[in-house]
Amino acid sequence: MDTPSLFFSYSHNDSAFASRLARDLKANGANVWIDRKIAPGERWDRAIEDALENCQHMVLIVSPSSVNSNHVRDEVSYALDEHKPVIPVICQHCSVPLSWRRLQHLDFSTDYERGLDELLQALKLGTNHLKTGGGTTPTPIQIDLQVVLHALKNTRTRCVSFFGSKIGRWAIAGTVALAITVSSGNFLYHLYNVFLEGNASKRPAQHLSSRTHVTQTTVEQIPVAAGEGKLIDNNVQGPISPGYPSDPPTSIAPSDEFGKDGALKTDLWATATPLLASIAKARGFNLTPVQLGFNQNGMIIAGVTGKYQFTGIQSKSAVSPPLSVRACASGSVANGIPIELFLVSGSASEYLVVSANLNPRNGNYHGVSIASTSNTSSFGKNGHNLNISRSDIDVGRWYNIALDVDADGIGSVTISDASGRVLATEGRLQVGRGPFYVVLGQGEGWPYTVGVNKGLWSWLKVWRGH
Repeated sequence: MDTPSLFFSYSHNDSAFASRLARDLKANGANVWIDRKIAPGERWDRAIEDALENCQHMVLIVSPSSVNSNHVRDEVSYALDEHKPVIPVICQHCSVPLSWRRLQHLDFSTDYERGLDELLQALKLGTNHLKTGGGTTPTPIQIDLQVVLHALKNTRTRCVSFFGSKIGRWAIAGTVALAITVSSGNFLYHLYNVFLEGNASKRPAQHLSSRTHVTQTTVEQIPVAAGEGKLIDNNVQGPISPGYPSDPPTSIAPSDEFGKDGALKTDLWATATPLLASIAKARGFNLTPVQLGFNQNGMIIAGVTGKYQFTGIQSKSAVSPPLSVRACASGSVANGIPIELFLVSGSASEYLVVSANLNPRNGNYHGVSIASTSNTSSFGKNGHNLNISRSDIDVGRWYNIALDVDADGIGSVTISDASGRVLATEGRLQVGRGPFYVVLGQGEGWPYTVGVNKGLWSWLKVWRGH
């Protein structure tokens, strides 16, 4: 592995700030190690230990969250014990531990650009940096032209407000062409925000996680809408399912081997609940009636057929960490996100979510994404795609989803294929202590094409411990 120059120690509540600072330092020649560089299949704790051992400097991002993070405190203690230079970077003022007060700090809380200049000087790096603040040029990003064209196609009313529908659309299209010609990353960035990010509250989400006390509750039912629970295409087979795992031998509710059910187990699962409605509302979606089907390969979940829709089933049991969750799922039809796995508290304030957008034509949204309590303000905002090759993301494939949450509410996610090959893993996710319900669902925001989504769930296994 490359010897990192800078190790970033931070709380995941400060992920946006950490990512921005890492990008700016990299643009000026720094070799930055941040925990999102952990490769699929690599143990995240060992990767962090190796990076700490090999780093030349530590950049400590100071905030109320990092001060209260045991992980951050352990990393700083190690660096100080090994006499490695630690540079505290203040993104939010707060009271800090005594051992941190002896360190000369840099204040980014009121003037990011000045703080960045001082940090670059301290590290003896160039100061002709790419600034990402207001009005300056951001790091160029890749934008799927199909997504841009799809956005332009659906912006008739905005064009009318400028020059009339036809002229407006031609003017915008011409400007896009000019921007592409001159390779203006800044223009494309703002164009992308205008047409796509303006609807961020209405887009697919990504999320999930859990702790040890099991609470059986009575889940209040919302009146069932027309078509709720309708059996759909139960002859849909999908690929051959990997078998139900035998280890560990003991499991707890809502563990379910769906291929043996024949119908929804109403002692384990509920539909159209207030929590499902809360998830949909937080995303800016409508909760639609779930449609279910069963065959020897598992349970089919469908019902999402239009823009800004969500549906699913919720466990009747809530579980507290430490716990582990394993699930095996596949998408048989995908216009948006046919499979989503949630661990979510009853108030919907704590969660860990995994979402699989299996339609390659959805551009940057195509992929397997995660969101957790630590990196998003509500479902579907600020989640991020895992680093999985797009060639590994498609319908007709089984995915094994592993969620683990320890007693401190720190979670991890691992995605592997049917053969057990690890596609991606991410840890140190601040999830919370729950207790958590399990939700199996699907959603659709603004896909390239609007239509049916079908997810196939082979099994779900939950057990205590981590």
